[in-house]
This record gives sequence, C-alpha cells and structure tokens, in this order.
Amino acid sequence: MYKSTFKFHQVIVMGILFSSLFTSAYAQKKLLFATSNQEFYGNSKITTANTPQIRKDTIKNLDKVFSEWDNTPHKPGVAAGIIKNGKIVYLKGFGSADVNHQSPITVDTKFQIGNMSKQFTAFAILLLEEQGKLSLSDDVRIYIPQLPDFGHPITIKHLLSQSSGLADFLALKEIAGWRSKDIFTQQDALDLVLQQKKLDHIPGTKFSQTSSGLILLTEVVKQVTGQTLAAFSQQYIFQPLGMSNTLFYDENQLITPHVAASYQVEKNGLKNNHINYSIIGTTNLYTSVADLSRWYVNFENPKIGSKKLIKKLTSAVTLNDGSTTYNPTAGRLLYGQQYQHAERGVPKIWTYGLEGGYASNIFIFPNQNVTSFVLGNNNRYNGGLAMNMAIEVLGDIFPAPANIDFEKLKTIKLTAQQLETYSGHYWDNEHVSARRLYVKNDTLRYQSLDGRDENLLVPISENIFQMVVDGDDVIMVKFREEAGIMKMVYTSGESDEYIYEAYKPIKPADIVLTEFTGTFYNDALNTTYILSQNEKGLFTSNKNHPLISFIPIQADLFSSSVRNFSDIWFTRDKRKNITGFYINSDRIKNLFFEKIKH
Repeated sequence: MYKSTFKFHQVIVMGILFSSLFTSAYAQKKLLFATSNQEFYGNSKITTANTPQIRKDTIKNLDKVFSEWDNTPHKPGVAAGIIKNGKIVYLKGFGSADVNHQSPITVDTKFQIGNMSKQFTAFAILLLEEQGKLSLSDDVRIYIPQLPDFGHPITIKHLLSQSSGLADFLALKEIAGWRSKDIFTQQDALDLVLQQKKLDHIPGTKFSQTSSGLILLTEVVKQVTGQTLAAFSQQYIFQPLGMSNTLFYDENQLITPHVAASYQVEKNGLKNNHINYSIIGTTNLYTSVADLSRWYVNFENPKIGSKKLIKKLTSAVTLNDGSTTYNPTAGRLLYGQQYQHAERGVPKIWTYGLEGGYASNIFIFPNQNVTSFVLGNNNRYNGGLAMNMAIEVLGDIFPAPANIDFEKLKTIKLTAQQLETYSGHYWDNEHVSARRLYVKNDTLRYQSLDGRDENLLVPISENIFQMVVDGDDVIMVKFREEAGIMKMVYTSGESDEYIYEAYKPIKPADIVLTEFTGTFYNDALNTTYILSQNEKGLFTSNKNHPLISFIPIQADLFSSSVRNFSDIWFTRDKRKNITGFYINSDRIKNLFFEKIKH
C-alpha cells in the first residue's frame, strides 16, 4: 500500500460550534460505477457512462482500501470518489457522520475541506477575468482602497501567486494570541491583513506561503459583483453545476443539514473538534463527494468557465520575471492553489485540507484523466487512502518504485575525515531553519536543531549526498565552499534550492540571558510578550503555547521549534542595549516587537 512521504507543518486553526441535522433513515452505502445513464444515491442524481470505465475486480480492490470500516460502521469515517475520463466511476461512504445518532456517511454528507476551498476562490477570480470584469494586472487598491500604500503596487496576480509580500494572517493571528475557542470572523482576518505596515518583500519578486491574498480576493469579488464570495459562488458555480450540498460557511451559527460532525480521535475515545470561525476564501467550504465529483467533471467538459480558464487554473503561477516556484514538500504552485508534484515519475496535481476533525485530499493525474479524492471527519491525513484508490485504477504505470532501494543505489566510500568536513551547524536565513550535521558510525547524519527527524546521508560523490527517506522522493544535499564559508544546498526532486550556510553556534556560557529578558510590544497587533529565563534558557508563552523555548544560534539570534516563532533576532542601540526583536518564520518576516522600558 502507498505510504505518504509528505511532511506537513502543524497548522493552528480555530473551531466553530455548529448544529448539524441528519436524516434519521439509514441510507445504505452505495457504489456508483459506469453501467447506466442515471442512478440515485442519497439525494444525488448522478449521470454516468454507458460503458464501464473500471473492472469489477478493481471495484472490489477499491472497497478493500476502506476495509477498516467493515466491522466498525459507527466510527468517524470517510467518503471517497474516483473520476476517469470525465466520468464518475466510484462514489461511496464509509463510517459514521454522527456517532451519537448513528448516522452513516453517504455521498451527500457534507465535510469541511480546508485548504481545498482555495481553488473555488481562484476559480471565481478567473471567471470574473474571463467575463472582462477585472484583470489580473489590476492594482488591488482599485477594489480595496483601505489597503495601505506600500510604495509598490500589489496586483490580483500577486495575490493568486502568493508573491504579494503580505504576511500570512494565520501567523499574525497566532502571534497575536488568538485561542482556538475564540470566535474568529472574516472581518477579523481582513483587519489582520489591512493593519500591516510593511511588506516582507517587493510584490512579484519572491514567493511566500501566505493566505492573506485569498482573504483580499474575497473582498475583490465583493467589490466587483456586489455579492459575497459565498453568494457569488452559489449563484454562478454551485447551482449551475448542480452542487446542491456545497456552500461557503460564512455564518457562525448557520444550521445546514447532512453535515458530518468533526471528531478528534484519541486513545481514550472520541472528542468533538469544533471549528469556531467563519472565514471564507481560504477555508470553510463544505461539500460532499457527489458534489465534488460534479466539480471535477467540469474540468474535463466545462459547463462553467471555458477550457482556457481550466487550463489556467491548473497552470503554474509565475513571478514578475516569469519564474515558477517548487516547494520541496508540496510541489509547484498552480493558479488553482493546488500543487504539481510527480508521483513516482508520473505528473500529478494535488492538495489537501486539515481543519478541526476534517481531513480531505485530492490527487489528479492529468495525463491519465484520473482523479481520486477522499473527505473525512476522523481527524487524520487521508492522502494514503486517496493515493491507494488512484493506484488501483491507474495500474502499473509508474516508472519509479514506491520506495527507493538504497541498497542498490550507486554510492562511493568516503573517509571519516572527508565526512567530518561537512559536519557542523547550518542556517537557512531565507526559510528560517537550522540544521545540524554530524558523523556517527561512519555515516553523515542530518537533523533539525531540536533533535528530531534524524536522516542518514549517503555519498553519491565527494560533495553530493542523497538523504535516506521512506517513499520515492529524491532528496539531495550538496556542499560547496564560497569565500571560505561552507554552504549546504537542499533539494527535493525538482524543487527550489534551500541554501544553508555553516555557522559556529554561540556557547551558552558566552550569553548573558538576562540581557534578553523583559517586556516587548507590537502596536499593530496590540500584543505583548514577556521573555524570561529558566535553567534551560530563554522562553516565553502565549495562549496557544504554554512554553516557547529558544535555542541560541548566534549572537542576538535565537531559534524555536514553534513554527511562527522560528527565529527572533534582537536589536541593540549604540550603547549595545537591547531595543527589541524581530520575529521571522516561513510565513512572516521582520515583525518587530519593541522593548518596553520600565
């Protein structure tokens, strides 16, 4: 079975308490494949092909992918679908939508799909572009004049390409101390975007992982059409496609039928994992697998939008200079806010969603016209299930193995002295991460600074190593010396280069920690942090993280394993007194907190 090799950062999300209505009648789980013109499942009317698209034994194998629910139908589960050559060939539900009411998951059950919602926001913008109502080259301030003038225009294309230079509002939300139980609205998200005082970089010159652009795009839709994104999508996308069980959930107390409850699955049992926000554009789309199948069938034979629009939606975004970006773990970013990433040598498009207890995944193999997706309420990454389904339908088409056989990999032997040349500490200032390399048992090893995730590096040449990992990802680590400084270049497949520079870590004995303690304030977020010291070093806390510990990297530079506090860099005045610090992470740059004088 397929083993996912993707590594995901923890995302802090907020929950909303909502009421769900369920049908009391137990709808028998149905399997849909292409044998007739019209078939009904739950309340869905699905048009299928006259000619079978997959074999009956393949259908049995697809059922086996979900065998864990054979004898436990009343535990949280999933709904799954397969589309082949523009036809729905498999659609089925497994497990319970509501364990208290023993309501089964059907093809009509609604799930929140998290990041997968973003493709609908992007589609709405491209649809308005196709209708001539806006241009991707438009300055966003035409539609949102309250956005500060940063001295460089931010265009709609910059928002779609995640190259606006705006800090991620989710990172700002966490730093500002919002708790998961706090109600968080669209206006709250917009305020965090609009109150920014500077950009992290000039728009269109760099990519940065940020959802702030999607929040602004919802406002663009509103200004252009006079409708909210929720209303516009309902009228011009969902209703025309017959997606009657799909909606953007933009009201905290909205009650809608057939919604799967959101669960946290733990050793001691189940807990409700409530979602307590009403933001849309980046998340909060609820849909069913029956509706999602209609959406992806539209990609093959567009009823809404043109084939040109669909092609653009699935094309790579570019910077001002025409270059694209390829994240090592995700892939190449597309206009539809999905990613292009080869699977064992075969091109695929994919994305996922993880919000509260909801988890969703989609894999599209464009050359084979196969789409596989899974939606769930069991609080786990369902990519393995979706990929196993795709493999059953695709068959043996993959030129590369599921797992690299490192025993057969052509390597060379290096002496301990040669390996020691590369041992030491390395820092990536652009992506704000530290790594430690060391030799153990005649093997070079790669590790994060907090001691997690040790990986072996096997030498391919004197200065090129391949990382030993599960799965098919070819991760290379290359070394080169520039101006007397050793540099480590990390790539995964076709990814962008992540460049680390060797540094000499400062000794704890050389640091006077009391210098870095005190109270620090950011006026834009109206947020205060108190930095203290204990026997382990420097630390702080907020409402989401009771302990954020910092490890010294260099003079005045500390690092943390908490994502949005990846590093803090202290500033000093002419007298060498600490005046404040900057927070940096992969989603935010140079957020300044000034030290409060007592």
